[in-house]
Amino acid sequence: MKNKLLRTALSLVTACLLVLAILPQRAEAAGASLSGSSSVQAGNSVTLTLSVDSKILGLTADLNCGDGLTFTNYSCSVSGWSILVNQNHFSVYGTNSASGGIITVTLKVSSSVQGGAALSASFSNIVASDGETDIDVGTASWTGRHREGVGRDGRRAQRRLYPVRHHVRQRHPVPRLLLRHHVLHRQGPL
Repeated sequence: MKNKLLRTALSLVTACLLVLAILPQRAEAAGASLSGSSSVQAGNSVTLTLSVDSKILGLTADLNCGDGLTFTNYSCSVSGWSILVNQNHFSVYGTNSASGGIITVTLKVSSSVQGGAALSASFSNIVASDGETDIDVGTASWTGRHREGVGRDGRRAQRRLYPVRHHVRQRHPVPRLLLRHHVLHRQGPL
């Protein structure tokens, strides 16, 4: 009687473990980010990288460029993976799983962008696959600002000029020891 009860209990535990083993596993939620330089100049390009934090075997996403940005180039950052691009829709996939930087895009900043203007780009409708389950990641965004300076056309942006104080070399040079003492202790003019 004891043996029969023990066999029945062991059979039930084994059956439960088998059922749990064949149930589909819930995929780990993936997160995505879009990174790149946050300070760019008119006429120059900015390189952005779409990264995911979970191991995936493929990804699809739509690139959205804000005002003042034009999509010019792309590449897949994972060795051995393939990339397909149809207008602004990206598909990347491979046989080995990867995380981190997946897609790299280059955007050109319009030469008509005004100083200090906000710039933005994003990948939307991001869907990642771990090989068994598709994971809706959502959207990854980047924001940056136009930095004033010399543009590609050689014109200097307007900026406030501050006077620069120049030191005139004296007719009789100051001994090095006295000069070093002056610099180290920040005393007044020599």
